[in-house]
Amino acid sequence: MKINRIDHIAVNTVNIEESVKYYEEMFGFKETSRADMGNVILVYMEVCPGSYLELFDLKGNCEKGTVPEEMQGLRHIAFHVDDIKAWEKRLKEKNAEFTMELTRMEPIHKDGILIRDPNGVIVELSADYT
Repeated sequence: MKINRIDHIAVNTVNIEESVKYYEEMFGFKETSRADMGNVILVYMEVCPGSYLELFDLKGNCEKGTVPEEMQGLRHIAFHVDDIKAWEKRLKEKNAEFTMELTRMEPIHKDGILIRDPNGVIVELSADYT
């Protein structure tokens, strides 16, 4: 049981198209896909092979200075794993603070778990499924 790589870093955006353009022009990241999750649109930009920036379009619900700090900027970091059920068991044994139990996220073809670290940072473990 091991962490394979950083899968993605997620950022809440105030203006999704402005953010996509910024990361394209500033760093040369390329948009690889968009996923409609219902309450948000996710835009994936490849940082390097296998690692992504995941931009959250909150559909106008995130204006600078008008929403809580946790709704702006860094949203979570995610690690890619092979055996997510083994990780779920380990995290429960260690009394991790779950903010999302093991969930199938069909629009992005992943299973995921979210926990909160001691600093309040959300950490996602995700695994691909077919």
